[in-house]
Amino acid sequence: MKVPKFTMYARSTGMEIAPYEKRQEGKPREGRISLRFFRMEGGSPQLRFVVEPWEGFELSRMINVNYFFR
Repeated sequence: MKVPKFTMYARSTGMEIAPYEKRQEGKPREGRISLRFFRMEGGSPQLRFVVEPWEGFELSRMINVNYFFR
């Protein structure tokens, strides 16, 4: 099964949003969201964050409020 990813590009940078699973021995799997920020130039460092679902939801709310009320 192919993992769904959402990638956005702006000028020479990009952001990828993908599902992620936190696995610990003896505990059930927990769903997370992986955020990857990158530049299009080769060899540039990438930033990767893993957030919980509620953090991703709050982040999307902040983006929407700032986008629609500027």
